[in-house]
Amino acid sequence: MYDLTYVRSLFPVTRKYVYVNHAAVSPYSTRVCDALAEHQETCLHGGDRHFEDWMARREHVRRQIADLIHTTPGRIAFTKNTSEGLNFLAAGMPWTPGDRILLADCEFPANVYPFLNCERRGVTVDFVKSRDGRLTVEDFAKRYTPSTRLLSVSFVEFVNGFRTDLASIGRWCRERGVVFCVDAIQGLGCVPLDAEACGVDFLSCGGHKWLMAPSGIGFIYVTPELLSRLSMSHLGWLSVKDAWNFLDFRIDPEDGPRRYEMATENFSGVYGLGASVGLLLEYGVDAIYAHVTGLLDALGRGLSELGCERVSSMHPAERSGILSFRLRGERTAACFERLAASGIQCSLREGLIRFSPHLYNTVEDIDKIVRAVRKFLE
Repeated sequence: MYDLTYVRSLFPVTRKYVYVNHAAVSPYSTRVCDALAEHQETCLHGGDRHFEDWMARREHVRRQIADLIHTTPGRIAFTKNTSEGLNFLAAGMPWTPGDRILLADCEFPANVYPFLNCERRGVTVDFVKSRDGRLTVEDFAKRYTPSTRLLSVSFVEFVNGFRTDLASIGRWCRERGVVFCVDAIQGLGCVPLDAEACGVDFLSCGGHKWLMAPSGIGFIYVTPELLSRLSMSHLGWLSVKDAWNFLDFRIDPEDGPRRYEMATENFSGVYGLGASVGLLLEYGVDAIYAHVTGLLDALGRGLSELGCERVSSMHPAERSGILSFRLRGERTAACFERLAASGIQCSLREGLIRFSPHLYNTVEDIDKIVRAVRKFLE
């Protein structure tokens, strides 16, 4: 177990709130703020005299991200957010009229709209019905047709925290030549993920949730095999190999995913992302996940003893960093308001109160939540 007292000191938010809302937006650590300040200082006192330093930092962060998902840096490109990455895939696929896409009916809209937008090109989206918020490879198989070209699913579903069995779905997709896409934002940073071992072809993730980075920075992972099939719906001056030969206008895209890094980078975001991912790697996602699930075990027991209805799975293969519950009757929203007034920062999603702690939360935080719910019920 890591030094929880030290880790907690890196997050000043803990001085005022019980912050268990990382499935929405994470607060900054002091390391992130220091990294942002470092970049701002270079801009303040030197402008682009430090451009080569910025570029070097970007490559360092690219390696950090690759380590986080167990791949190579050449498969990583920076984006603004999850939606931008998924749009690169949806717009770049070689669709023909009659092609079909498999999506779950419980997805966050970021993993829906980019693919629904393909319907104007003659593509049909087939929604797979979840069962109590759960999804299995068999559920997707029921909606499969020979025209299915792509399956996109969240690593962790945003309402109830159900963790998808990516390895099983990845194998199923490979056997049928279906492109396998993952929206990783609701798990990555808390739940271990090996993109290559799971057979993922394309992954998109924003930084502001479990990665605990600034908003406006994220990344994609793309396999070389898929990249060779994708067209560029957008092209920028840095998308090509010889970008610094300004007046040579040949369109010769970069060989790897860097072709999607089309123009001047959000270097502040890169610096912040590097600091946050560095912290996660330092303490290890396996250890973080064990810590968070231990907290959720205690929270689940406490809420169940109060008669609350837990809707998140506690099965080892299905759980994540999210635990959602509701009160019987029409009291859930009122309870959420009471928790917020008590300094407990969580979310209300689809009629459920959603808790999502991270590496610095403590058993004492969990006790405060349970006491607050008990007080509300009394």
